[in-house]
Amino acid sequence: MKCIECGKGRMLRKTARTSHEVRGIKFEVEGKVLVCPQCGFQAIPADLLSEHGRLVDEGYREAAGLLSADEILAARKSLGLNQLEFAKYLGVGEASVKRWELGALQDKSSDDLIRLKTDPAYAQKNLEEVCRRLGRPISKVPQQVECLA
Repeated sequence: MKCIECGKGRMLRKTARTSHEVRGIKFEVEGKVLVCPQCGFQAIPADLLSEHGRLVDEGYREAAGLLSADEILAARKSLGLNQLEFAKYLGVGEASVKRWELGALQDKSSDDLIRLKTDPAYAQKNLEEVCRRLGRPISKVPQQVECLA
């Protein structure tokens, strides 16, 4: 296939890093692309668009510090909940939980909600931050909360 940019080079399939920006965050991912040896133009092969999309989502999650689909699934399972129960626990729709566990991107507020409701250390840090912002000490909750097994 000829290069659609310069029309001179023949596009070659290679593994290369591509730059992306999602929700204002810049990052790179490595994947298979078509590259023109003449002008350096890169294109994503049509047969790899969904795989590349998955790589971009994973790269964004990592760059933004969001939970991965596997981490969300593990958080749910650690509570012994099915998807419907977890959705009710979080106060979101079951479809959202299903999408997140299949790899759809959650937004930062949903990510924070999942962490607050599944990670005691994250919840503790949040409580300390709220008290600091209010300028008041923690009064009714012990400084260190331990989960009993």
